[in-house]
Amino acid sequence: MIDLARPEVLRAVLAALGRRLDGQLAAASTSHRKRAVLHNALEYAVERQLLSANPLTAVRVRARRAVEEVDRRVVVNPEQAGRLLAAVGRQGESGKRLAAFFGLMYYAALRPGEAAQLPTSALHIPAEGWGQLFLPGSAPTTGAAWSDSGRRRDERGLKHRPRGNPPRPLPSAADSPPKGPSGRVRGESQGTPVRIDARR
Repeated sequence: MIDLARPEVLRAVLAALGRRLDGQLAAASTSHRKRAVLHNALEYAVERQLLSANPLTAVRVRARRAVEEVDRRVVVNPEQAGRLLAAVGRQGESGKRLAAFFGLMYYAALRPGEAAQLPTSALHIPAEGWGQLFLPGSAPTTGAAWSDSGRRRDERGLKHRPRGNPPRPLPSAADSPPKGPSGRVRGESQGTPVRIDARR
């Protein structure tokens, strides 16, 4: 902790946080997130009286700007998404659940944890016009060793939003998705939830 109070050491730490394991520059959003985690850790050290002040506030490092534009050449367009979901849906019984799961992610812009936690009672799909999704929460995959409950998924609130049920519009053209064994709209087979590897 004493070493972290030295600016040259902290600058080296920040430089390391901005690199991937292969030495290439990490994405700006990744660097920002890791810096925020380091800031919180140092604030905790101050709270525990291991440091007199957070040394990160005294180090001025030019932050890289995150890319906010989307490259349309690498984004699935609606026609491609429809074909992909149709192909997934033809893969047996589990394919139907996976098509519903990935369809929610694509058409309603849900995170995987939000789609995994969505009950069918939260869907309102009228015959015409736009429907609504009422998101009760999220269940991101953390791994049983790192969760509070000992399960792979922990139920949490929606990310960056207050607790509640904020609606999101849903096209009425979407078919009513199949229920999994637990009654949730997700790609599960015999009660096993879909596993999304965020590293890919």
